[in-house]
Amino acid sequence: MAAKVFLSLSHIDRDFVREVAKRLPRGLAYFYEESFDNGELLIAAMERAVADAAIFVLFASPATSKSPWVGFEIDQARLNDIQRANHRLLIFPTSLDARIEELPSWLRQHWVAKAGWSPSDVARYIAITLLEPNTGVSRGAVRIVGRGKSLDRFEQLIADHMQSRRKPPNVYVIAGFRGIGRRTFAAYFMRQSLAGAANLAFGPSLILSPQADLFDLYRALRAEQFPIPSPEEIEADYESFQAASQELQLAEINRQISHFTQLGQAVTFVSANGFFEDRGQPKEWVAAFMDSLPSEATVFLISNRQFQPDFIEQRSAAIQMRLEELDDKDIKALMVFTADRLRVEEFDVSSQIVSAIGGHADVANAAVRLVAVKGKHILDRDPRQLFNVQNTILGENIEGDALSAIQRRILSILGWVPRLRADLLEEVLNAYEVTDTTSDGLVGAMENLVLGCLVIAVGNSYSISPAIRQLFRRWNVTDPLLLDRFGAILKREWERAAAAQRFDAELFESFVFMHALEGKSLPPELRGLLSPGMLHDVIRETYARGKDADDSDDLSLVVSWGAIAHDMRMSEATREEILSNVARAHVRLGQHKQAEELIAKMAERGYRSALFLKGHSLRRQERYSQAVSLLRQAVAERKNNRAAVHELALAYKKSGQTEPLRLLLQEYGNLLNDSAMFADFQIGIDLARGDIAAAERGITNLQRLPDDEGRSDVRRAQVLIRRQQYRSAKALLTNLLEGQVRNGFRIRSLRAFTAAKDRDFHLARRDVEFIKSIPGRGRAALRLEIGVLAEEGNVDDAQAKLNTLTEWTPEDWLLQARIWEVAAEKPSTGFGQRQSLILKTAEVRHQHRLSSELEYDD
Repeated sequence: MAAKVFLSLSHIDRDFVREVAKRLPRGLAYFYEESFDNGELLIAAMERAVADAAIFVLFASPATSKSPWVGFEIDQARLNDIQRANHRLLIFPTSLDARIEELPSWLRQHWVAKAGWSPSDVARYIAITLLEPNTGVSRGAVRIVGRGKSLDRFEQLIADHMQSRRKPPNVYVIAGFRGIGRRTFAAYFMRQSLAGAANLAFGPSLILSPQADLFDLYRALRAEQFPIPSPEEIEADYESFQAASQELQLAEINRQISHFTQLGQAVTFVSANGFFEDRGQPKEWVAAFMDSLPSEATVFLISNRQFQPDFIEQRSAAIQMRLEELDDKDIKALMVFTADRLRVEEFDVSSQIVSAIGGHADVANAAVRLVAVKGKHILDRDPRQLFNVQNTILGENIEGDALSAIQRRILSILGWVPRLRADLLEEVLNAYEVTDTTSDGLVGAMENLVLGCLVIAVGNSYSISPAIRQLFRRWNVTDPLLLDRFGAILKREWERAAAAQRFDAELFESFVFMHALEGKSLPPELRGLLSPGMLHDVIRETYARGKDADDSDDLSLVVSWGAIAHDMRMSEATREEILSNVARAHVRLGQHKQAEELIAKMAERGYRSALFLKGHSLRRQERYSQAVSLLRQAVAERKNNRAAVHELALAYKKSGQTEPLRLLLQEYGNLLNDSAMFADFQIGIDLARGDIAAAERGITNLQRLPDDEGRSDVRRAQVLIRRQQYRSAKALLTNLLEGQVRNGFRIRSLRAFTAAKDRDFHLARRDVEFIKSIPGRGRAALRLEIGVLAEEGNVDDAQAKLNTLTEWTPEDWLLQARIWEVAAEKPSTGFGQRQSLILKTAEVRHQHRLSSELEYDD
C-alpha cells in the first residue's frame, strides 16, 4: 500500500495546515487532515494504520491557558506496539514561543527543532521525509546502491582540501552525466558524511534554466519564501534586483540563502549547463558567487560539466568531484531492489544487458519498470542486436502498451511545462476525467513513473524526465480536450492568485508556457515577471514545436516573444541563445531579409553563432558556394559544432562537392556513432549509391536512437521506392502523416513524388499545393511540380518550368535527367535522339551519384 500522511488540525490555525497540504507531493502518498485532540485519538489512528507506512504530523503552538498536550500521556505497552510499526511522528513548532518541555516525554524525541516556521519550510521537510533515500516511507523513494566508493573518494578530496586550506569546504560541485544519480548522491552525502549537521538534507533543491544567471538564482530562492508577495511587489522586486550591481545582487542572494543556513539546511542548485558559457568556461558571475558565500552556508552545485581544476583551486572553499557511473554489479543490485519494490517476481537480467546499461541508474530502473509492464522476456534480447540499449529501454517505456491511461495523461500534461505543482496536476486530471485516487489510480501510477525514472519529483512538483520529454511529445499526440482543461485551470489559478495578491513562481512559469502553447503573446503587464532563463526556455520550446510541425504560427510567435530579449536585462550569452532561435525562425518563415538584419546585429555584438546562422540561412536559400565558405569558418570556430558540421555536409552534398564531403565525414566520423542526424545522412548516401543492404542496416540502427524523430520510417519508405513498390511506400507515408507531426514537409514531399510514380496525380498535386503554402518552400514545391509534370508525360511544360530555375543544384540536374528519360520513351522520339537522351541521362546520374531526387532536407 502507498504511504499515508496525517496532518493534525488540532491546536493550530487551519489555514496554516491548508498551506502546508497544498505544498505536499500528491501522487506519492495519501494526505489526510484530521483532528488529534488527545493521545487516545492519535494512538488509535496509528493502530488502524499499522499495516501501512505512515507519517503523523502534529503542530506545537504557543501554550494557551491550558496546555494542548494534556491528555497525550499514553500507556507504555500500547506505545511499544506502535513504535514497532513503520510510522514516523513529526511535531513542528510553529512559533519560537512553543516549548518542548510541555510535551510528554514519549513525544519529545519527535520534536523537529529547526524545520522552519513557514508552511513552505514544513511542507518541504515532510516531502523530503517521504522521499528520503533508502528510508523514505514512499515507494517512490530511491535505493542507494554502490555509492560507498564514491563517498570515500569525495571524503578523500575533502580531506586533502582541509589539509591544504585548513578549513572545510562549503561549496560542493557534483558533475557527471544526467541520469546517474547526482542529486541522489548529494542527498546521500549530506546524510552520511555530513551527518553531524542533521538538517542539511532538508534544504531546497532548485532547478535552474540552462541559461541561468544571478537573477535566476535569486528568483528561485525568492520563490521558496513565505508569505507570498503580490505580482506587483515581485515585479518591482525583480526590477530592483536586476538594476543593482553584481556586488549588491550577491549580497541579496546570500541574504536569501541565510534563511536556510539558520535552519542548518543546504541549498542545492541544479542546472545542465547553466554555470558555463558555450565553450566551457565558467560564467563571469560563478566565481564571484562562490567566493561571496559566508563560511556557515552550505551550497551544492549539480551540473553536467566539470569546472577546470585551476578554477576550483582558486576558490578557497570549493570542492569538486565527477560522479562516476555505477559498475555492473551495483547496477544489477539496484535492479533487483527495484524489481522487489515493483513486485516483479523471479526477476533476472543477463550480464550483457547490465553492461549495456552503462552505469546509468535511471536506465536501470526504467528497464525494471519495462519488465514489470511487459514481462521478463523484454530483456532477453541480445544487446548486440540493439544499437543503443539505454535509449531503446527509455523509448520502449513510453510505447502504447507500456503506459496505463492515467500514466499517459500524466506524461502528456508534464510534457508541456517545465514542472507542475502536484495539486494542479491532480486537478487537471480530474477535470479531464474523474481520476481513481486509489493505489491503482493516481498514487500507484505516479509511484510507478517515479520509480521508473520517467517522472522526477522535487518538493511538491513533478517534471517529466529530460531523457524522454521530446521523445514522448513527438510520438504521443495530446488530446486537445486535455490541453483545453489544462490551460483553463492554469488561467483560473493565475487569476485567483492575482486577485488574492499572491505571486506563485511555479504557477506563473506553467502559465507562461501554456500561453505560448496556445499561440498567445505575453501581455506587456506580465513581462516584468519574466526571467531571462524562462524567456529562453519558452522560445526554445516554441521554436522546436514550430520546426517539428512546419507551423508558421509557432515560428511567428518565436519572433514576437524574441523581441522582448532586445531590451531585457540579461547576460549576452543568454541573449545570443534567444536571438539564435529567433533568427532560425525567420529563416524557416522565408523571411531572409529580416534574418540577415538580425544576424548582422548579432555579428556586431560579437556573437560567434552569427557565422553558423548566416551559413544556415544561405544554405536554405540554396546559395551553396557562399554557405560553404561561412560554414567552414563556423566548423573551425567549433561553435554549434555538430550542427555546423551537418550544415556544411548538406551544403557540400547539395552543391555536388563529393570529395570535400568525403573528407568532412572522414574527419568527423565520431559524430556518426550516436547522432541520428548523421546516421540519417549516411543512409541517404547509401540509398543514392544504390546500396540497399547498407541502407537497411543503417535504418535498423537509426530507429534505436532517441532522436530518430521518425527519420527511420521515412528512410524505410525510400527503400520501398527504390524497389519500385510505390503503392506500399505511398500507404506507409500516408500513415506517417496521420500519426505524427514531425518531418511533415519531408514526408509530404516524398508522398507527392511517390504518388506521381504511382500515377495518383490527384494526390500528388494536392500535396504540392500544400507544400506551396509552407513559408520558404516555394522552390521545393516547384521541383515537385516539375516531377509530377514529367511523370504525366508533359515533358515540354516540365522543361519550361525547370528552365526558370537559376544556379542549378544536383537535384535540378536529376530532374533534368528524369525529363530526358521520359522523353526518350515517347513513341515520337527517334532512335538517334533517344540514344542521345539515354547517354546524357547516364552521364548526369553518374556525375551526381551521391545525390538523390528522394532527398527533401530540412
